[in-house]
Amino acid sequence: MIKIITDSACDIPDDMLAASEIGMVPLTVRFGKHEFKDRVELPTSEFWKMLATTGLMPQTSAPSPGDFQKAFDDAFANGASGILCITISSGLSATYQSALTAAQAYPQSTPVVVVDTAMASMGEGLMVLKAMDLLAEGITLDDVRTKLLRARSDVLLYAVIDSLDFLRQGGRIGGASALLGSMLSIKPIITVRNGKIEPDSKQRTRARALEYIAEKVHGRQIAKLAIVNGNSGDVDTLVSKLKKVQPEITPMIADLSAIVGSHAGPGTLGICAEVGHDARNT
Repeated sequence: MIKIITDSACDIPDDMLAASEIGMVPLTVRFGKHEFKDRVELPTSEFWKMLATTGLMPQTSAPSPGDFQKAFDDAFANGASGILCITISSGLSATYQSALTAAQAYPQSTPVVVVDTAMASMGEGLMVLKAMDLLAEGITLDDVRTKLLRARSDVLLYAVIDSLDFLRQGGRIGGASALLGSMLSIKPIITVRNGKIEPDSKQRTRARALEYIAEKVHGRQIAKLAIVNGNSGDVDTLVSKLKKVQPEITPMIADLSAIVGSHAGPGTLGICAEVGHDARNT
């Protein structure tokens, strides 16, 4: 039995993680002097409440190699023959490096394979779900890794955010710094490209921004589609716009958890999609 272990930035809903028996190693969220294990000690709903009421800018940190080693040891103790660990982009977090360091302690007889998704939020989550499908086909752990690495270019993430302040103060702004200076008159669209947060577009209104990100999946062959909701009030609007361009697909809706939410901020609303090999245009 191969056990899948991911991190709390994947944004796969808790009930789906539990039902699929996917292990999760939490990152840490800090409000001032108080630290919490994401989604373990700090549920996502409570994170958004704290963000709104404390006036503090949250900080995040990666799990330690020891955190991953404990998760790996527990999985082997419960009958796993191997582990597939799938993490948030190494360009956004030290989580991948911690998992890789922990994995190097295990012999070939108990293999631990670590995959950097070069993604975040449900972009990472869709890679975890794809791994489940691949393992169900009965292919080897090394073949799953190879297919996942190839599939990274098939996963899209686009989001409209209300403010670049969170990305800037969290040090994750990257190429999206090009959007600074005109925030009063635009709604910025960001994407994850080559494992980093990058600017994609500037739209004049929130409604146009949502229409723009919905259009990103228009005419595409879609394997999986998800909406990520960062405490916004217009999820239904995005669902409606997606239905117009992909009427056959009902998107999964996931809450943007504290790890990505700390850097994207409230009001963030985005889409993540796994596209087919004949639909890779950006």
